[in-house]
Amino acid sequence: MDDLGRFLENNSFYKLGHNVYDSAHCCVTIWDDYIEILDYKENGTMHSNDLNIYWLIGVLTYNGWMRKEYNQNG
Repeated sequence: MDDLGRFLENNSFYKLGHNVYDSAHCCVTIWDDYIEILDYKENGTMHSNDLNIYWLIGVLTYNGWMRKEYNQNG
């Protein structure tokens, strides 16, 4: 989970609390066995099946919530 948090912080997300990361577009919460994303524009949520960083990157870049040239050093 720490790797996911560092990745988000290295890509313009701000830590709000324990495993909660915020941007202007969405909020990412990292639970013990899945990731939850709250879309501020649509006011809906998405959930992953596990803690897969590739799912997270795909959702964030597809929706334009993170640059496609993201910082990999997270």
